[in-house]
Amino acid sequence: MIKSTVTALLPHPACRVWDVLTGVEGYPRWRGGVSRAELTPDGFIEYAPGGFATRFTVTQRKEGALWGFGIENARLTGSWLGELRAVGDGTHVTFTEVVRPKNPLLIPLVKPYLRRQQRRFMEDLKAAL
Repeated sequence: MIKSTVTALLPHPACRVWDVLTGVEGYPRWRGGVSRAELTPDGFIEYAPGGFATRFTVTQRKEGALWGFGIENARLTGSWLGELRAVGDGTHVTFTEVVRPKNPLLIPLVKPYLRRQQRRFMEDLKAAL
């Protein structure tokens, strides 16, 4: 398993961060690399510009504080956990992703890729807020 965590203090209230974070339908407007997102009964599916699909199955949800899901696509499986904590007028966020490549030959490439994706996600989130 390969794990990567990113944290930030965002100058927005937790309810605002939560709404943007969980507003999956809006992902194509603010998330780089997401061309389409569709809700499913147990989560959602993201599509990359070339049509590559990743399924997210919600496993944890505590309104305004905790959102977690399993991740599955043709290349990997794993989990993602978003934790939000109000700090003054802002929100401290921690996003932790743990993945396992389906092809062991991809292991050396996954950690740098995961870190880039998480940094991009955080920058996209900051811009969307």
